[in-house]
Amino acid sequence: VCTQWGYVGVQFADGSSAYLVFLLVPVALAALLLGTLPGTCMGLFAGAVLYLHAAIVPLDYFEITYVRLGTTVVSMTVFGLVMGVLLSLVLHSGRTGVRRALLVSLVCLVSSWVYSVGFVAGTDIAATISFQTFGEALVLIVFLLAALWLAERGLRKAGGAGLRDIFGARLATVVFVA
Repeated sequence: VCTQWGYVGVQFADGSSAYLVFLLVPVALAALLLGTLPGTCMGLFAGAVLYLHAAIVPLDYFEITYVRLGTTVVSMTVFGLVMGVLLSLVLHSGRTGVRRALLVSLVCLVSSWVYSVGFVAGTDIAATISFQTFGEALVLIVFLLAALWLAERGLRKAGGAGLRDIFGARLATVVFVA
């Protein structure tokens, strides 16, 4: 898990800041491709790795100052749970095409907002939640829509295999290597 690029800070002229959290992408992918429980577990794992890294070998001021139990383990676990539940509802709704893409985008926006509120509430950062929410949502939308497209393409080729069967081993391998 890349903790140095896990949080990318953006500073604004008025002194406020926002953090784009790229570490949410694997959590969201696990929720999408594997389900609610694996998404929640991935959030717990990613948050724990970031928290332990910051506690044992902090790389920068941000890790020393702002990486806390609430901003990592708790927030990322809740994010994985919310993302998993909402994506499960979308995937089981029977919607396809543009409607599904719009619902996935809405899930990304809501989940990003939930994470951003939890992150800011756990720190004393004067953060711009709206930019952080929309920035993270945009990153998640790009990755999740690409993953959905690849998954649907793979399902057509697999002829009957489930999404979990196709991507479960691949994602587990990537997580293990990371």
